[in-house]
Amino acid sequence: MSKTILITGASSGIGKALALAYAKPNITLLITGRNETRLNETVDKCQIQGAHVTACIVDVTEKKAMHEW
Repeated sequence: MSKTILITGASSGIGKALALAYAKPNITLLITGRNETRLNETVDKCQIQGAHVTACIVDVTEKKAMHEW
């Protein structure tokens, strides 16, 4: 059974830890963060663990940007 999980703040801290903890086959992660370099590192690590990952550089305090994403 596949699951989709959205995680904000996945470029560092708790958000990154959650992304890495959930990353495995049959999991789709939708992750956001503000730091492109660190977010890309999270994407790479999650994909190595077998997850399908879609990432977006967005600040969750920007309501319009979050809505558009």
